[in-house]
Amino acid sequence: QLRCLTLPAHSRFLMWLTLQNDEFFRGGRAASERLSAARIGEKMLSGGTDRVPPSGNMWPLFCNEVGLSYDQEEKVRQYQRMMLTKNQTWLDRHSSKAGEMTLFSAYACINGLSETVRQRENRFLDVLSIEQRVKF
Repeated sequence: QLRCLTLPAHSRFLMWLTLQNDEFFRGGRAASERLSAARIGEKMLSGGTDRVPPSGNMWPLFCNEVGLSYDQEEKVRQYQRMMLTKNQTWLDRHSSKAGEMTLFSAYACINGLSETVRQRENRFLDVLSIEQRVKF
């Protein structure tokens, strides 16, 4: 839930997507093939493959799920290649990750403090009788 405070899931996915190499986007086809990844994803689904690790033909399943045309896939690839050449995107990704890690560190600190306070409270309540605890 805290991750949503730094970046929504779809934004994190897009940042991750821009870091993938050419092989990821080929999705099991040769570089010279003009078959759409969405079509490959459709074949994968009809063959019973509906889950793969990110490095294992995830792109075709994603394209099929979203319904990207071949031209749209190419536009995404062009955008991805352009993003890899810009220094600002590197800074944005790392700033986002640093913000996310700071938030998680604060969350862990607050949880640790809450646990410490709860333990102290329990030690205090152990001194009281049941009637006194109810009144407290």
